[in-house]
Amino acid sequence: MTRPALEVASKALLGRSHGMQLGYYDSKSNKFVGVDTSYNTHHLQFDWQDRIWTDGDVLGELDTTKIDPNNVEGTEAAAQNAWMRVDMDTRKVIPTSGYATL
Repeated sequence: MTRPALEVASKALLGRSHGMQLGYYDSKSNKFVGVDTSYNTHHLQFDWQDRIWTDGDVLGELDTTKIDPNNVEGTEAAAQNAWMRVDMDTRKVIPTSGYATL
């Protein structure tokens, strides 16, 4: 991404109101794990590598293998990625729009 695109993307992610989380059951620790995310959590899809994918205005990925159920807050940032398309003419995020993004 170019620097202007990164600025638009970071502003879009940082400007969101808090309240976006994913939750999953960790069978190794035998407990439910709640993770704060930097992206919307719509249209969940799971893959064979224990990752949770979401779509909406951002394509989000949570790699559950990188979450420590005993230290969620300390490991959740490194376990997630977000991708978005930015229209540099309008400086707006273009939604991934739809189901089955993968």
